[in-house]
Amino acid sequence: MFAICLWLLTIPSFPAPDAAPKWLQEHMEFLAKDGGLWITDNSTYRSEQEPFDQYGIQWRYGIGEKTLHGELFGLKDGEKVATFWELLSYWDPEAKVVRHLQFGGDGTVARGTAEALEDRGEKSDETFVSPDGSKRRVGHESTYGEHGTYLTQSFDIDEEGQWTKRRLYTWKRQPAGK
Repeated sequence: MFAICLWLLTIPSFPAPDAAPKWLQEHMEFLAKDGGLWITDNSTYRSEQEPFDQYGIQWRYGIGEKTLHGELFGLKDGEKVATFWELLSYWDPEAKVVRHLQFGGDGTVARGTAEALEDRGEKSDETFVSPDGSKRRVGHESTYGEHGTYLTQSFDIDEEGQWTKRRLYTWKRQPAGK
């Protein structure tokens, strides 16, 4: 035990990284609060290829409450039936930017950045790369609503950087333990 303590003392100390901006800390706290479970209705977009009644996201803090981990899943008749994405958000102190990573069940990986929106929330821009190498850019604007809700508007982003609206979801916080 004593040797471990001595070893820890030999680890070089690094200067403290730039702290994440306050808006990001508040955003992560808002999402992870009360168990971090959010559900949205999918009836507007439900189809034969997309039979889910609802979608859910479960957010939780990572180590030191410096990262946010999420899981996006589909529900049918109130039961979780499929997980689609693992999500990770964090502050990159070197680049001084919020980074988003997503990992899809089919091997697709998304990378991007996010910035604060003036009306409380965030705007993200991510590039999705499929296993076959094809790419697409997707944007999201997530804004806080009232009484434990937030709205997420998704966008396709073309090669010229034009944002075209896609889907709008209203996410509702679920009681802890549900």
